[in-house]
Amino acid sequence: MRNTRLVSRTISALTAASLLGALAFPASAAPAVNDIPNNYAKEAIQELISKEIMAGTGNGHFKPSGQISRQDFVIVLVKALNLDLTQPPRTATFKDVAPGHYAYAAVEAAASAGLVKGVGGQLLGASQNITREQMAVMFVQALKVNPEGMGRNLSFTDAASISGWARDYVGAAIRHGLMVGRPDGTFSPAETASRQDVALVTVKFLTEKTRIAGQTQLQSPTPEATAEPSAVPAATPTPAVSAASSAPSASSPSIPDPTPEPPHNQAPVVSGLRFVDDDRHAIESKLQAGTRVHVDFDYNDAENDPPEIIRYNWYRSAEADGSDKALIPDAHLYYYTPGAADIGKYLTVEVTPYAASGTEAGAGVFKTLAVPVSAQTTLTGGFGFNTDASLASKEFTEGSLSKIRFDYFPKEAFIDGTLQIDIEGVSVTTGDYYSLGDDTGWTKFTADQLSNDGHTVTITHINTAAQNDVSVELGGSVFPVGKTIPAAGSYPITLRADADGAGAKLPSEEQTITLVSTAAPAAPAVRTPNSTSYGVYQMDNSLTTDYFLDGDSTRTFILGYQVAPPFDNGTVTITMDDFTFTTSDQYSPGFNWSNLTEEQISNNGHTLTISGIGTVFDSVLMVKLMNKQTPEMGSSLVRFVADADGAGGSMLPSQEQTATLSYTSP
Repeated sequence: MRNTRLVSRTISALTAASLLGALAFPASAAPAVNDIPNNYAKEAIQELISKEIMAGTGNGHFKPSGQISRQDFVIVLVKALNLDLTQPPRTATFKDVAPGHYAYAAVEAAASAGLVKGVGGQLLGASQNITREQMAVMFVQALKVNPEGMGRNLSFTDAASISGWARDYVGAAIRHGLMVGRPDGTFSPAETASRQDVALVTVKFLTEKTRIAGQTQLQSPTPEATAEPSAVPAATPTPAVSAASSAPSASSPSIPDPTPEPPHNQAPVVSGLRFVDDDRHAIESKLQAGTRVHVDFDYNDAENDPPEIIRYNWYRSAEADGSDKALIPDAHLYYYTPGAADIGKYLTVEVTPYAASGTEAGAGVFKTLAVPVSAQTTLTGGFGFNTDASLASKEFTEGSLSKIRFDYFPKEAFIDGTLQIDIEGVSVTTGDYYSLGDDTGWTKFTADQLSNDGHTVTITHINTAAQNDVSVELGGSVFPVGKTIPAAGSYPITLRADADGAGAKLPSEEQTITLVSTAAPAAPAVRTPNSTSYGVYQMDNSLTTDYFLDGDSTRTFILGYQVAPPFDNGTVTITMDDFTFTTSDQYSPGFNWSNLTEEQISNNGHTLTISGIGTVFDSVLMVKLMNKQTPEMGSSLVRFVADADGAGGSMLPSQEQTATLSYTSP
């Protein structure tokens, strides 16, 4: 609850306490703490640090939301009261706070002043965290006011859980402005008090203590008056006085009329009601059943009277304006979690403020949420391929014709429900089928069910029981043609379900399965077949793989290689050991002779590559070597390798084939 008026009132209280100088503490600059920049108790924390009543926890931290033990709280209380800590007794009052304990002097001073009683067994419960009701008791005792009867009419929703020994003290703490209830209408008596709460209540205590001291001084002008004022001073009749005696005496202080006409006090007001979620984000477009909704608002009081309690009532209605609203039983907190009974209904909240003083009861203010409560369709009981609810992906071979089947298993009954399926990679046609798992069998898709070029399917008016699967077959056994599987990759199939179509329920979250297309396996590599005839071309038009040349002579001879289908842009590579190819040599791919080019020759002239060979019919590639000097004796090899479709083709080169050249002396 945001309350700018209450913030300004707290600042005024701090200022008053400072001006009145309730306690004389050393003036010193407050050590910097950096973890309270926007804390609601920031000013209180800084004031107590400056007065050395509280301190940070080190490293520039105060840890405002941290807990505080009973022994540490006693130290704060004793410092606030400025009790004497210089002469603690030699014998400890409590077994768990012995002489030498860092809190010993403070605990003994508090015990001597009657502020702490312990938890039994001569124990203070020193390390236990102090609760809100314990804090109320100690502060009220320190105020030295009579709390009797102040807890009789507490209006907190958990008033019955306040301990009997603390009830009147809690009432007094509320009446004197030390504490207030929680925004949800509770007091939370057993909840641990935080360091920031202790700081805020301590400053309020100092302010109230100063106010009571000043009031006591006005009501008791003579030193002899020792009667302790009650929490609510009894009104005394106004004595009849003469005109002569109405003027104040010079020897006595002027005492105000004890029964003046009180000024009119305005009731507290709440305004700006707004609905927010747990993260304080505004709820505007939707509210799902099961999602907690909070009401936030502004509280104002013309006289800055703090709130004692805020009451809440939640209603549901069929009308958007809340005109037919009905009270929801047991819905009286600052938040509400809508359930099944609220689906399709509108929520209204009533907020009524009650101030802790002055005119207490404000007017109730109503606010109706602009959208009805909706419910999200329950996540599927399964969505997968081939009737297998757990099969979230399936592999297919790219380019193949395959049946694609997937099934959806609802987790709740569908009443005029809707399914929307988005499919990537393949498209749905009116030749594909679906089944709703009932006696109607398989049904062809219609054109009005398809959109997005067949990649989106919408099936409406589904009425089926939970766990009745909805099936889709694309190019399957029902329509046995098959779908062409797309190129290798992953293709999601996404489904959203709405159990009641245009009703109050919202569509489910997206559920996705994946069609996986894998590359088709490569065909086994085919090797170029070896030639059936190759070697040295003879005069009788034959080829020999072993040919004798006269040694130490100049010869011209022809090498040949028989090529045949499937040559298509093929190559033939010839390598010679003893001879080299030059541009004076010639070649013929079965017609016309041409000189070799430098681009065709490599390996220092020993290798020749002829490319671009294609065969319509069998032909012989011939290479004429011009005027080659033959060795005197011995032999050498000629190596032939062919590739029917050239470099980069799918076929492998042939195996190497060799012909032998032998040299003899003439």
